Amino acid sequence: MGQAIIAVLGLILAKLILDVVKENISSSSSKKTSSPGPIIDLGDTWVDLNEISSRQRESLLSAEEILLFQMLDSILNNSNYAVFPKVRLADLLTPDPNIPNRGEYKRRLQERAVDLLIVEKQNLKPLLLILTKGWQNKKAEPDQLSIRSIETAGLRYLTIKLDDLPSTSSLMQKLREAGLNI
Repeated sequence: MGQAIIAVLGLILAKLILDVVKENISSSSSKKTSSPGPIIDLGDTWVDLNEISSRQRESLLSAEEILLFQMLDSILNNSNYAVFPKVRLADLLTPDPNIPNRGEYKRRLQERAVDLLIVEKQNLKPLLLILTKGWQNKKAEPDQLSIRSIETAGLRYLTIKLDDLPSTSSLMQKLREAGLNI
């Protein structure tokens, strides 16, 4: 038993030494090469920061999403609820620590967002997620990973077609059916 513990400790120590050596080798080799600008890692692609260019979008939401947001905002105006656009699933869900591939699952949650989120005003507790689809085939169906993650967390959600928005009264009825007290 004692020999096994010593062997495990020896392996751990060897791994630590190997990591330090690798770090020293990589830092010394990076000092030798010079580049015109700092390099950042964006996944599998290396990008020179001097080559990055961006422009501001006209709006956070599409015209149809704005209409839906305004309808929800109007319905929830004098209630205990508020609506927020574009909330990442990673801000709403925490992966179970015991699931396989937890790191990959967590990364994929960071890439996904719900279109609109209804919360309690007082404590910002998420109550209802609004997923949109449609509008001239530019927006695909909500993906199965998002749906399954939302369902296993016990969150309620509605899927609304952007190319066939419900009336205000119909939307209010859907919100009530989903458990909101409005």
